[in-house]
Amino acid sequence: KFNPNGYLTREQAFTFLWRAYFSEQTDDPAEFLASFTDGGSVSKYAREAVAVLIEKGVVNGSGSRLLPKNRISRAELAKLLCVSMFL
Repeated sequence: KFNPNGYLTREQAFTFLWRAYFSEQTDDPAEFLASFTDGGSVSKYAREAVAVLIEKGVVNGSGSRLLPKNRISRAELAKLLCVSMFL
C-alpha cells in the first residue's frame, strides 16, 4: 500500500537496506534474532534482512532489543545508510 504520509518502521528500513546493499542470506536467521529479547517479534518478511544486518554489524539494536515495529528516526536511518555504504 502506497502511503507517502505514513511512517517507516525499523524492520521496514532494515529490509530496504538489505535489498539495496546486501544479497547474502544467513544459515539460521533465528540464531541472530535470538540474541535480542524482542527478536521473535520481527515480521516473517524481515527476518532474513534483520539477521544479515546484525551479522554484518550494521544493526546493533537498542540495548537488548531491536524494536522492529517502532518508527525509525531520520538520524537512525542516516546512520544505517552510512554504515551500509562502506561495508
